[in-house]
Amino acid sequence: MSGFDIDSTGLGVVRSAWRWLMGGFKASTNQVEHARRFSGLDGLRALSVVAVLCYHALPQLPNAGFLGVDVFFMLSGFLITSLVIDQVEQHRFSLANFWDRRLRRILPAVVVMILGISLVVIWLDPGIMHGLRRQVLGSLTFSYNWLDISASTSYFDQFQPELFRNLWSLAVEMQFYLVWPLLLVPLLRLVRRTATAVVIWLGAGVSVFFAAWLFHPGADPTRVYFGTDTHAFGLLLGAGLACLLATMPRWRMRDAVTPSKRVNGLLLLAGTAAIGGIVLAICLLNDANPFVYPWGLLGASGLACVAVLAASVNGSWFGRALDVAPLRWVGERSYGVYLWHWPVAVIVAAAVPWPQAASPMTRDLITLAASLTLSIGLAAASYWLVETPIRQRGWLALFKRWGATLKTRLPAVVKMVVLGASLAGLVACLVVAPAKSDTQLLVEQGEQTAGQQLGAPDSPAGPHQLIWPPLWTRWPPPRPMPPGSEIYAIGDSVMLGCSDVLKQQFPGIKIDAKVSRSFIAGLGILQNMAQSKGLRPVVIFGLFTNGVVDDAGLNRLLSAVGPGTTLVLVTGHADRRWIPPTNKAVRLFVSQHPQNVLLADWDVAIKPYSKWLAGDGIHPNIPGRDVYVQTILDALHHKFRG
Repeated sequence: MSGFDIDSTGLGVVRSAWRWLMGGFKASTNQVEHARRFSGLDGLRALSVVAVLCYHALPQLPNAGFLGVDVFFMLSGFLITSLVIDQVEQHRFSLANFWDRRLRRILPAVVVMILGISLVVIWLDPGIMHGLRRQVLGSLTFSYNWLDISASTSYFDQFQPELFRNLWSLAVEMQFYLVWPLLLVPLLRLVRRTATAVVIWLGAGVSVFFAAWLFHPGADPTRVYFGTDTHAFGLLLGAGLACLLATMPRWRMRDAVTPSKRVNGLLLLAGTAAIGGIVLAICLLNDANPFVYPWGLLGASGLACVAVLAASVNGSWFGRALDVAPLRWVGERSYGVYLWHWPVAVIVAAAVPWPQAASPMTRDLITLAASLTLSIGLAAASYWLVETPIRQRGWLALFKRWGATLKTRLPAVVKMVVLGASLAGLVACLVVAPAKSDTQLLVEQGEQTAGQQLGAPDSPAGPHQLIWPPLWTRWPPPRPMPPGSEIYAIGDSVMLGCSDVLKQQFPGIKIDAKVSRSFIAGLGILQNMAQSKGLRPVVIFGLFTNGVVDDAGLNRLLSAVGPGTTLVLVTGHADRRWIPPTNKAVRLFVSQHPQNVLLADWDVAIKPYSKWLAGDGIHPNIPGRDVYVQTILDALHHKFRG
């Protein structure tokens, strides 16, 4: 259309303007040649999904493989915007067709994955399915990220993970696909391509601003990482790049010009350097580094833009190198590999009877190998049997194919049996799935008692008898133990779960414990209390589970409490990479300050009693709480024995 079709009513004018801006809802029936395929992008997808798998399956190694998700976001924004621009220029853009194609590309694989995983986990411990109803709802409505944010779950808490947690990124992409054409097409019709790119990049800057504003060092970054508003900059950077390149002859989707050898060589160097920069960032950064939010994520997105710029030019040597057969094959199925890898890894970790002698790294490597192999196989089957038929021939393609197999009845019957069993498995999982994990229940029990005072009607009745008497009752110290009124305890969810036993042993103790609290947050609380003269003579500090702590941080902690305070450091216990170096630093620090710093080595004390921990291997159950408190009692004994 070249202008507005003026109607006699105001509604007609609005309708005509809308159709002109959106290009009409019906695609043209004229045959139009297919746009060219951008080279190298499947290879980038393959490298990105491998990075994400390494991050999830190798928690012992400090890596930022989750940056692969930002490469995916950038690629999605670039490709989708390139396709919309091409269809608008060909006068064949259809909003309904756009949304339909996106759903056909994404939803079938999600449904198949959920049904397949349900068929397996129904035979496992129900604890692995905690929160499944919310997860399935979020997965099928593409609202997973916001449902998780509202439920205050943490993406970075991998101790007792959710089965479908990786689908948060899919929700972000689908929300983008829903809104983006409504914003982009009017821009394309009203503003020049280069100006459109500038506007889009300004939007990316706004997203970065919100991410930097909402992120607080030491706090859990899930809100910033999961939020569509705070993590849309990768999608928008790719979209802006697509608008910019659409005006350049070497990158046009149609009739692109092949560059000279000199330009191709420069692009090869730029693309290789960009990939190297992303790999370097993955090796040097990790999810506990405050620089990541948002600057590390933004840097990965920017480097991905350079890689796409170098790969997508017509006849690119760099794109040809990334298009080698194995990378391209994996890249074409990378969406399915990403869908399957996380729930498969969770199942492998939960179902395999690991021997006690197996080291954490050995378990992680086996989990990585198993999840990678199974994910690629399942993704390939889903791609061939479900995704490709529906994407190419519509929603009824599967039923047509199944109908065609009725002549050979066995295949059709087998398919119907598998489908029925999967649906039954999903329904059964939704029925039996606990709303909360056993870890959450233990922590909530601690929260219920954290605010209670001994002697109150709802407090535990009578003195609590520990599993075995602590040292100080066997060898009475020459000086009395400090009463609870002189003790302040600050900790995370582990201490929170043990608060009832702590209050029984130390009547009058003040406990300030919170789920997912970091060392930095606890240090800030102590500094504020010291300034307001609110500290007690004895401080029990149990915040070494949720991240790495070095000697500099411990010195800041000692300075915060001051020389007149007895500081009890409770080591952390978890099967994570930062626990050994952090505990080593804590033990060395205690040996260097024997006068006023005590060691409560919870890590050593609980290792022989792994059955006294919840399913995540971190939070103590009822007998484990006794061990936790005994460890603190024995540490205080060393201070008061003379």
